[in-house]
Amino acid sequence: MFTLKGIKIGCNEEWRDYRTFYKDVIDTCEENLVFSRIDKSKPFSRNNFIWLDKDVAANIKDNTIRLEYKGEIKTLKEWAIQFRLSVNGIKLRYYLQKEYSSEEILFGRKKIKTFITFCH
Repeated sequence: MFTLKGIKIGCNEEWRDYRTFYKDVIDTCEENLVFSRIDKSKPFSRNNFIWLDKDVAANIKDNTIRLEYKGEIKTLKEWAIQFRLSVNGIKLRYYLQKEYSSEEILFGRKKIKTFITFCH
């Protein structure tokens, strides 16, 4: 609640007291989980939070990029894992090459080999 993002999201008045916040969340807290809102249109509160695995939390963000390929829709990270590709390479092609097809975003463009023949 002290960062720009936290100020924008907000929290209920009860949670401005750290002890109340702590009491409300400590029993559900687990290692390697992140704090997330259930309803993104409302601020954090006793009834509007959940602990999620980092990957799950990333997949439900509004700004997560999803790409359709062969009838399936997955996040860029999910495609990278499936095809053992660099997620950063996929992101670069996604952002820099808007005219690329889904296949080209995932795997890059196929280079056309040209053969030069010399005549004497």
